[in-house]
Amino acid sequence: MNIKGYLQKTTVYNFRSIMRRLALITVFTVGLTLFMMYFVDIPPGINIYVDIIGVVLAFLVVSEFIVLLDLYLEYKEPLSFNNITRRISMQFGFSWGFTIFVFLVLFFTFYDKRFLDDENFVLASSFFILTMLLLFTCVSFISILIRVFRTWIELNKEMESLKLEKMELKYKALQDQLNPHFFFNNLSALKSLILLKEERSALRFIQDFSSICRYVLQKSDWITVSVAEDVEFTKQYFELQKIRNEDGLEMMIDIPDEYMEKEIPPMAIQLLVENAIKHNIATEEQMLRIRIEVEGEYMVIRNNLQRKATYHSTGKGLSNLKRRFAHLTSLPVRIEQDDKEFEVFLPII
Repeated sequence: MNIKGYLQKTTVYNFRSIMRRLALITVFTVGLTLFMMYFVDIPPGINIYVDIIGVVLAFLVVSEFIVLLDLYLEYKEPLSFNNITRRISMQFGFSWGFTIFVFLVLFFTFYDKRFLDDENFVLASSFFILTMLLLFTCVSFISILIRVFRTWIELNKEMESLKLEKMELKYKALQDQLNPHFFFNNLSALKSLILLKEERSALRFIQDFSSICRYVLQKSDWITVSVAEDVEFTKQYFELQKIRNEDGLEMMIDIPDEYMEKEIPPMAIQLLVENAIKHNIATEEQMLRIRIEVEGEYMVIRNNLQRKATYHSTGKGLSNLKRRFAHLTSLPVRIEQDDKEFEVFLPII
């Protein structure tokens, strides 16, 4: 983009903003000039109206120069925390030099040299030029401060955007770990039924498994789903497990209706139900009872503890679940257990 295109893109250099700026500067300059003239004896021979016009023109020229200088420097050398000293030096140096040049031209163009013998006039003029320098220095400084503030805001936005993108990628990676785990475990269960020659159960398992596979594939990319959806999926999964062990499993769900529209990561409840079934004995004599209910801001999944003799857990499933929730809420996943019961507290989002 060339400098012309850059200027057209900025909001401070279009027709409306230029007119507004020129009007404000004109009013301010006339007021300031009249105020200073009130305290200074004007030497004979000076036309006050010509004097005011000259000062206004000088103000307009210098102010527009400072605006254009700021835009040009931003185009050629965008402000950053690495070049801020150089940028301030350039902006102030050019602003001061041009301001002194314009007011010296004004002084020697509008005023006769004999006025240099008037001490009051020289002092007033010097004070006026110094005031202008101070004023335009403040304008340049404010302009740079605004630039620094905008740069800081943009950097913060960019950092937040990168953080969010990184979190989403991490979360997606965690979710992608679920699908192979889910399919492997259930295909292993199907294999067991086939080896045991339970053909009718195997056929029913395949039919039910295909319906819950649809949910897994549809929701695998979702960050959260409603509690109602995940509870329904967990029910379907539980019925699938009961095909293998009809008499050893029992699940009770007690979730008030007002919590059903809240959010939870997909397959969160199912994972805990699956873990309970996988690591505990579930027979008619030692029934595995799973309860799902709400306590405050948490959904609690409980099961009675009756570990299998061959019990071994890597903890990857729970670790994955904790990290998924950590991306979504400040409330932690809590795990509590004693000799009789295992409990997992999932924050409801």
